[in-house]
Amino acid sequence: MATAETQGVTKRTLKGEFKGVTVIRAENGDLTFDVSALKGVNVNVITNGEGLVTKQIPVEEQENAPKETAGVIASSVAVKSFSPDNSMIRLGAVQLNKISQYLTDLPDTATATLLVAPQDLANIDGGGLGTWDESIQRIREIKNYHGLDGMEIYDPPQNDSETARGTPYEKAWADQIKAAFAQAQLDRKEVTTGLFMPTKQLVHGRDLFSHIVTLDTNLYSKQKEIGKQGDEFITKISSGFDFWQWSAAENPALSSFVYGVEFTNGNGDWDVKNRLSMSARPVALALQP
Repeated sequence: MATAETQGVTKRTLKGEFKGVTVIRAENGDLTFDVSALKGVNVNVITNGEGLVTKQIPVEEQENAPKETAGVIASSVAVKSFSPDNSMIRLGAVQLNKISQYLTDLPDTATATLLVAPQDLANIDGGGLGTWDESIQRIREIKNYHGLDGMEIYDPPQNDSETARGTPYEKAWADQIKAAFAQAQLDRKEVTTGLFMPTKQLVHGRDLFSHIVTLDTNLYSKQKEIGKQGDEFITKISSGFDFWQWSAAENPALSSFVYGVEFTNGNGDWDVKNRLSMSARPVALALQP
């Protein structure tokens, strides 16, 4: 029998995504219903009282200091709201043996989806620009940013002997990528890595000491697409170096230098790891089985 509460209500079972509602099941079985894509629509949540429920009314783009009323949590995102489907921007497929000099031995069939953070590191942790050394440390310390942590990758400290430094950042990262890809093949399911400093190829599509674009899916080439879903890259020359993006590429002849890319025109240069402060956009990989 219909009650006053249920009269005129059509019940629907949601699976996956229904008109902007995304349902996510965590490993422990908890369900998260994301409704941030439903702008201007009131959302009411009904439970049997056995679970913790947050009632959220999605709102239009928010100010930095959102209004909060009883039963309503407004997003604190300053520019856009991100649902789980696009919280980490799925930029496109990449061939693993084209994204690093340390992955060239992988087969052409080894692929992944490039996931790009919707914000630059300066806004993710509020720490502003950083040197390369500072940036890789800060990326490593990221916890649960849109569900992802920073990968545990370290760069050996500088010393007088270039041959005794140990494994460079990009090589240590590549070893983890190979292990994750092997796991994806074994389990026959997608494996998503943590966040890391993108390689030179992922930043602007070119190998070391090359001007030829070999990887179409890269941050520089796709910056407009990224800007539509997240914060735009800074492309205007300023008093600092915020229009430059760090990459993970270490100079093979001089390990204290890594490659940076100027986002005004796509040019690049080798810069000292602990001297200049630039922008850094963390990325991740969703490795395909």
